[in-house]
Amino acid sequence: MSCETCTTIIRYGKRVPSGKRVCIDCWKEDNEKTESNEEEP
Repeated sequence: MSCETCTTIIRYGKRVPSGKRVCIDCWKEDNEKTESNEEEP
């Protein structure tokens, strides 16, 4: 898994713990595999 862009902001309607860097690409893929039916504000 290679990530280029890491951020700590909220993406894809999911909340990312502040102070924690998450690779959007990997994090999004992992989230889609576990819970792809959770798109609530």
